[in-house]
Amino acid sequence: MTIAPKILSVALAALTFGLDLPAQAETEWEITPTIGYRFGGEFESDFFDFFSDFELEDSSSYGVTIERAITSNLRIEFLWSHQETELIEDRFFVFDSGTSLFDIDVDFYHVGLMYQWNPGKIRPFVVGSIGATRFDPIPSDLSTESRLSASVGGGAKFMLTDNFGIRAEGRLFNTFLEDDEDFYCLRDCRSDEDYVYQAEARLGLIFAF
Repeated sequence: MTIAPKILSVALAALTFGLDLPAQAETEWEITPTIGYRFGGEFESDFFDFFSDFELEDSSSYGVTIERAITSNLRIEFLWSHQETELIEDRFFVFDSGTSLFDIDVDFYHVGLMYQWNPGKIRPFVVGSIGATRFDPIPSDLSTESRLSASVGGGAKFMLTDNFGIRAEGRLFNTFLEDDEDFYCLRDCRSDEDYVYQAEARLGLIFAF
């Protein structure tokens, strides 16, 4: 599927051309490389509903956020966040930490709006976004899949100078699955969930100009 590239194209167009409004913020652009830790991502299978569940292993993440000011408080952002993880099967009658089925990369490509208070040294904010989740399994016989997703979050920016600062935030992502679809399940199982939740704690360095 081609959802992720389309989201990227729309994001870049919006950031560059679509919102050509007079910004009254102290700085117009912010680029923030981030590192983080992502957890969650559980879903049940219909075929093995009583015997096992499937989940994405908790692991570190990294990415980048690009923002453009609309007003002193309102900003539009593009977010990319990448996680290298594993798909784990937890069996009901097996007392271990779970069986690793295969490695998988999970990427979020999102466009959103941020509202931040108190433009100055400390800037609390809330943010919401929508876009695509891209699942890229390592085995060559499994295809890459993209699904619609949305997120909400909040945090604060700590500006050390006018052009440099630290961003700390928490984010909740919800990826929507199609009803009763095959989704990397083995042995003819089918996903019994309509969504997959993941949460992420993120820390980044702000470069403002």
